[in-house]
Amino acid sequence: MAQKTLAFTASAQTFATVPEHKKMKPRSINIIDVAAGAKVLTFTDVFTTDASAGASAATVTNTWLKVYCPGSGVNIEKTKSALEGIELLGAVKVTSDVADATSYVTLAYDLE
Repeated sequence: MAQKTLAFTASAQTFATVPEHKKMKPRSINIIDVAAGAKVLTFTDVFTTDASAGASAATVTNTWLKVYCPGSGVNIEKTKSALEGIELLGAVKVTSDVADATSYVTLAYDLE
């Protein structure tokens, strides 16, 4: 199992990009929100479809989870059972509506 930790930023940050012919399965998400003020984290999967007969390649952004963080001193954990059935195909990203370099989110995942 791999994992990556990122600080809250208002621009999308990438946890990982899923290799072609693989799927990412998130196993846990741990959010440590230490700053005051509510925030919303948006988790997305950004992938490009293959071009086929009569259709060109297209970039698709799929929001697969939004988490409300009420503020200061809150830890939020999403476990494997809460993430069951989620399969991601492209660049797996997170964005916060409020930047905060003192708060962090960790995504643990498997590639299959």
